[in-house]
Amino acid sequence: MSSRQRLQGIGLGALAIGLIAAALFFVGGREPKAGAVAQGALAPQASTSLQDIMLSLIDPAADEVWESVSEEWDKDGYRERKPVTGEDWQAVRKRAVVLLEAANLLLAPDRAVADTGKKLDDDGVAGILDAAGVANAIAADRQGYESFSVALRETAREIVAAADAKSVTTLRVLGERLDAVCEACHVRFWYPEAQKPPVAALRQKSRADALLRLMQDKIVPASSAVFEAAAEAPADELAWARVEKAVAILAATTPELVRTPPGLAPTPWREDATAYTVAVAETREAVARRNAAALETANDALYQSCEACHLAYPPQQRGNGSIAISPAAFD
Repeated sequence: MSSRQRLQGIGLGALAIGLIAAALFFVGGREPKAGAVAQGALAPQASTSLQDIMLSLIDPAADEVWESVSEEWDKDGYRERKPVTGEDWQAVRKRAVVLLEAANLLLAPDRAVADTGKKLDDDGVAGILDAAGVANAIAADRQGYESFSVALRETAREIVAAADAKSVTTLRVLGERLDAVCEACHVRFWYPEAQKPPVAALRQKSRADALLRLMQDKIVPASSAVFEAAAEAPADELAWARVEKAVAILAATTPELVRTPPGLAPTPWREDATAYTVAVAETREAVARRNAAALETANDALYQSCEACHLAYPPQQRGNGSIAISPAAFD
């Protein structure tokens, strides 16, 4: 007998027992009372902790949304990842639905931050709250906590709509908003005063070197290709395709550049990074339209954004002839 047949047998048996019990109940002149179910048993209950919801639902779902539209470099070179097939979009939609409903779970009152005896990640590290500290922070600003939960829910709702519309651009923008909402909530209730967990701190520690490599390996060669194309318009579709690939590489660097390096004042750096991001977007649009005049105009803005940053954070000439930001800029 198969598992399915056993389950069907169990189901039929249970149905028969239920019908007999109901018959005996009514023969005895008794009917089920409206309050037969224990009072409050049907009300939503916070049966799991915030930690459980984060680790089991929100973290994996958010990661998949972010990874669904991403750029990366590997041994084979630059690669852009985005949903293409209906199956791809359905996968994004499923993760967004998980986020949407998980946000509702965060709003349940009296939910424990962690189960008794369990510690949060990085518990005991300076600047990072333990479970009791997080609970106290939430209690002190319940309205703020609920606002972040609602922001997560509504962002997830828009991601569902973006998946239905199959809009890569909208999904990319909403992914950035999702990251901002999560980070702002964590800074407020988990690692206050803009302190980051050790994992993030380790990443930040090596960020100067990472930016130097990014500048040397990606931005300089890609921007040089764009500058050359603006000086002399691409002659054919193959030439335009080369420029399009170079601009895509520049676009992939913008999320990393807008994050302020350690030791630098955030405002000037972000202003320069924002100017660069806008210039790259305009350049990408001009190339997509195969518009040489628009490319020349966008190229001027791109060059000016690079020059402004280099004046503020002087580049140095390396032994191999490449140019990169001076490490002194990150001291």
